Amino acid sequence: MRLTHEIIDTERGLGWSKNAGAMYVLLNNGSTNMWGEKRGYRITLGIGMGTAPHLTINESTAILNAASWAYHDLWVLKHHDHERRSSREYNAMEPESPLIDFEKMVNSERTVQQDLVVYFNLGNHHVPHSGDVPNTLMHTSGSSIMFVPINFHDRDPSRDRVQGVTLTMNTKEVVGGSKVEYFGAKYVEDMNAPLEWLEPDLSGYSTPDDSLMNLSWNSTLASLLEHSVYSSWTESLVRTINWLSQL
Repeated sequence: MRLTHEIIDTERGLGWSKNAGAMYVLLNNGSTNMWGEKRGYRITLGIGMGTAPHLTINESTAILNAASWAYHDLWVLKHHDHERRSSREYNAMEPESPLIDFEKMVNSERTVQQDLVVYFNLGNHHVPHSGDVPNTLMHTSGSSIMFVPINFHDRDPSRDRVQGVTLTMNTKEVVGGSKVEYFGAKYVEDMNAPLEWLEPDLSGYSTPDDSLMNLSWNSTLASLLEHSVYSSWTESLVRTINWLSQL
């Protein structure tokens, strides 16, 4: 196993490598740390499920040139004041000749020791399923990216931010109250935290009537009427449905 370095010296599009086998780093050749390493920021995948899908327009007959930025995960371009956007909301109106054609912005300009702009492409893939009824939970459709300092500091910066606190609640081992241990910085004044803050009562978020969870059309309407939830709206809706069923 070995590590190789490749300098990206012109504008181009990049993609995430298989098995995270490549690392993209923005370096400042004019600034080094105490070890002689160039300071920079690493561009890396974020955290969460589904990281990191991206929007794609491959073989799209409708988008054409309106969203050329969607061909890659990342783009590194030289900064220009007149290049403020990668697209416009009106691009879809004329996809063959859009108002802003991102592909024309990528014209092989030099990127070494220049002010740069990084465009990154994030998206998610969602296939509807029965778990989306009656509401869709999108917690499995996340996508993110992180900019992480690399060789930016001379040492681990967290060593200068020691503010850990261990709080042991009132138990058999701790007689007479809670036990607080400080690691590093210490608060000037103590704070009493009621147990209710740490263990709130969440019973109000549940319903005692299981029929409200019945997703059949008639049962759901009957439950709403019975509990007087939007009663006037549901009564009108029931009358409309009954009228339609008689047609």
